[in-house]
Amino acid sequence: MRVLLIGAGRYGNDLIGKKYVSGELGVKLAGVIDPKIEEIKHSVSYCLKGVPTYKSIDDVPSKLIRNSVIDIALIPQIVPEIYGKLLDKGAKQVILPKPVVTNTDDFEKMINMTNENNAQALVASNWHYSDITATVKEILSKITGNNFDKHKFNSNLEEKLEKISSEYKIKKVNVQYNKKNEVLTIDPPLQELPHALQIVYSAGITNLQNIQVAVKKILQSKSRVNAELKNVENVKKSIVLNSDLQMGEKLAKQRERIVDILLENNNSQAKMTIDYDAYFKNGICEKSPSIHFESYDKKNNCNWDYVIEEDNMNTMYNMMLNFFRGENNTSLTLKKYTPISKILCEIQNQWKSKI
Repeated sequence: MRVLLIGAGRYGNDLIGKKYVSGELGVKLAGVIDPKIEEIKHSVSYCLKGVPTYKSIDDVPSKLIRNSVIDIALIPQIVPEIYGKLLDKGAKQVILPKPVVTNTDDFEKMINMTNENNAQALVASNWHYSDITATVKEILSKITGNNFDKHKFNSNLEEKLEKISSEYKIKKVNVQYNKKNEVLTIDPPLQELPHALQIVYSAGITNLQNIQVAVKKILQSKSRVNAELKNVENVKKSIVLNSDLQMGEKLAKQRERIVDILLENNNSQAKMTIDYDAYFKNGICEKSPSIHFESYDKKNNCNWDYVIEEDNMNTMYNMMLNFFRGENNTSLTLKKYTPISKILCEIQNQWKSKI
């Protein structure tokens, strides 16, 4: 299998590019396309040496585009146009970057183009594939008393779960993302919230249906977005998203990515915290995500941590590439990404109107 990479920026070069050229994904990187490729090639951090380079899609032979998986590593503002050009040149298998687009009209056009050209398009949203979201989903099924299958867990986690009282209900979900002086390549709602929404969706916290989005003007800035997702059928069960990409010295560490799930039953309250700050350096996972659980029932105190040791980028790409090989798996197609894209675009629209 051959891959054409479009975009040799931080993601294309430093992260997924390194995985391609190292051979760990088991595919051949047949070329990289970037209008600034000649300038980029002279950078000391350039890792795609020996890979054929092109300045534009028009420079690439149509046969190579037709017979390769196209991996787009670009900002969402230009993805729809690039995607259209690729389909016109015969592309049939495409990996799209999250959040894909900035507005719902472009998203719907891309779905229509995909269908019309009989193409396959997947979204590279790593938390969809991650063990941590699958694990949280099963933990929630256990503590809420719904369809729990303990055989899905290893003995270490199963022992921890036995200590948790069942019949909890989700009271509220708070998502907190902070980073010291992040370089803003795209607007804040589209830079971090794709991660947060994918986690709450894939973990089964919400299906993002019947959701009312509220972005309050007083809480927004050019580097910060605060939004609340309210279920119109159960307003008490809301998800609050807080993201500040220029915290500066107010943040004790470089960054934090946290999902707090607040739980309650008749006897106690509890909190499950997802630390999804998986950290990659030079394409290698140096920090894994983790789960912390604590209950406030004095009669049955429960407090534990569980680390998910995984390279979810590898997991994601192996699943996506196998999908293109014809395996029937649970890869995230463009159509399946619709609920998340819809909410992201709504938050983006409200945020832009209020800053």
